Amino acid sequence: MNNLFIISKFRRHIIILIFMLITNVSMAQFYVNKLAETDSFIWEFKAEINYGDNMNLYVGGDTILGGNNMLIKWNLSDLPTCIEIISAEIQIYQHSAMDDTAFCSIQRITEAWDEYTITWNNQPNTTGFYGNFYFTSYFGWRIIPATELINDWIKYGNEGVMFINLPESTVDHRFSSKEGGNGPRLIIMYDYGNNSNPATTVTATPNPVEVGETTLLSLEGGELGSGAEWKWYKNSCGEGEPIGVGSSVIVMPTEETEYFVRAEGFCDTTECTNVFVDLLYVNVDENYSSKSVSAYPNPVKNYLTLKFEEPLNGYIEVYNILGERVFHKNVSQTINNIDLSNILKGIYFIQIFDENEILLFTKKVLKD
Repeated sequence: MNNLFIISKFRRHIIILIFMLITNVSMAQFYVNKLAETDSFIWEFKAEINYGDNMNLYVGGDTILGGNNMLIKWNLSDLPTCIEIISAEIQIYQHSAMDDTAFCSIQRITEAWDEYTITWNNQPNTTGFYGNFYFTSYFGWRIIPATELINDWIKYGNEGVMFINLPESTVDHRFSSKEGGNGPRLIIMYDYGNNSNPATTVTATPNPVEVGETTLLSLEGGELGSGAEWKWYKNSCGEGEPIGVGSSVIVMPTEETEYFVRAEGFCDTTECTNVFVDLLYVNVDENYSSKSVSAYPNPVKNYLTLKFEEPLNGYIEVYNILGERVFHKNVSQTINNIDLSNILKGIYFIQIFDENEILLFTKKVLKD
């Protein structure tokens, strides 16, 4: 058995070397072949049983005995922090002769788990979609592309992968665990990555911006390094959650505001580049003060009530923080209800216009 495994492993290395020569893969790139650090399967029919020391892994199932999910994790802590993933694949050794098919979805595990305590009942949460895969009768190594999965492990943290049974399965198929000899392997081809360069300038168009209007923030210059994204912040550099991602974002400032952008990636985080956006107070009726309008409750869960001291012929609009309109309603009464039950939680801006489309009032509300 050991000799056969060594020969099989040697053949795989020869195949990879031939592939590198044919495709002109740079010899400066690096090749990693990792055996799974942790693996197990969980069975719906015996939801409280752990199978962490089993010689086999199973995925698939049927409507009578339920499904089997397969969990695998590799230790990536010895990889350099600044790398560019060229390609990656998962290799699992199948040895099952059943003719029916097992269908599964491949998802990234987001919580820590222990192979010797994991069961169907305490299985970790997963996220993402890295493809559907199906297995039929086969003896040998199965190859699953994993480049996107590896990049997300580097970016968000590595808790492994779960092969999740799908309802279309009519059987489960068997694979070797790390205890079974031909354990799951992870093959990675990578090169050293590149640092990012900060943006040289940031512009706001228009600037100044009228109260209740949006402005486009755009960066110029700079360069994204390996796995990097442009992330935007408000009032401070890198504090709190980003207000947007990308080379440009649309914002609706309610006061004079300073915006920041920086590159954040695998290799580094650049310094911030900033722009200050001024407000232009035009088209606001000076005779219509904030005392003339009351908005409650704030924060609001479902319905927001706007009450005017005097009847108003005009309309109400609601915008999210990106300047996108999510609500419009014509008004002619002193009390008006706004249905916000179907919009996401967050900060919104209520704008009141008269019949001549003149902005009278802007109110910030929080949707719970």
